[in-house]
Amino acid sequence: MTLSACLRLLLLLLMFTPNAHASQIDNLTETMNKMSNMTNSVTPMVTKGQRDLVTMTMDQLGISQTQAKGGLGSLLSMAKSSLGDNRFSPIANSIPNINTLLQATPQLDTSSPLSALSNQMGNLSPSAKGGLMVYNAFDKLGLSKGLVDPMMDIIEDYLNTDGTQGASDLLMKALTPLSVTQDPLDLK
Repeated sequence: MTLSACLRLLLLLLMFTPNAHASQIDNLTETMNKMSNMTNSVTPMVTKGQRDLVTMTMDQLGISQTQAKGGLGSLLSMAKSSLGDNRFSPIANSIPNINTLLQATPQLDTSSPLSALSNQMGNLSPSAKGGLMVYNAFDKLGLSKGLVDPMMDIIEDYLNTDGTQGASDLLMKALTPLSVTQDPLDLK
């Protein structure tokens, strides 16, 4: 219970207490008004690194924590495999607990139509394989492939605000095949 709610409750109790003095109620009302003005004038400060990427994704897309972590992890995994460890490090250094997200990526479902297509097509480019893995992960998480672009935008926004310089550009370069193709297989 917030302090403001506690003070309101106390004011109600005083109002219905037979021995309450008008001055007590006036003092409490004045205190509540001052506190209300203070809390309304305070702007929450979010400093670099305090925003939580998973919570932002959940809130903006209306998805569960498992879906957010898995979706973010699949996109970041694709970026990591596309860029390599050294070039991925500015992104990795910008996202706290990135390994948790990478580990939340669902394992490739070898029985899925996407995996079957990948096996039949043989030598796919790394970006095409990465795209198939992302779409497979989204499918496995119960996420629409239409959420790939909005989730990429959330990561980009996060890196622009909280990341090291250039991290956002690196991420978008690595994920370009996803934003360009917009579900090349159209299996759903």
